[in-house]
Amino acid sequence: LCAGPLALFVYYHNYDNIIISMAVFKETLNGIEVKIHNVDHPPPHCHAYIDAKKDLKINLLTMEIMNPPPNNIPSKINKALKDRHEELLEAWEKVKVIPPGKNPGEW
Repeated sequence: LCAGPLALFVYYHNYDNIIISMAVFKETLNGIEVKIHNVDHPPPHCHAYIDAKKDLKINLLTMEIMNPPPNNIPSKINKALKDRHEELLEAWEKVKVIPPGKNPGEW
């Protein structure tokens, strides 16, 4: 888990609004950046940044990809996610969950 202050990063929502957010988990696992945002929607999931264009959302309960393609978690990160599964679920417990139908900029 992140030691000290939470990791701060910026992401774009609907390409109109810049949202400043923090991560309750941010690490590079086998060369792939993995984050759990401090404010996000259910179900429990992490973001794996495969490259600059692909933010792969991985459901932490089922270990399935929520936004294919690809349809399978790349082998490069699959084992690392399984090895850290309990830690990732614990990090999700710190997330402020967005109410259904809302986005972080609305509340």
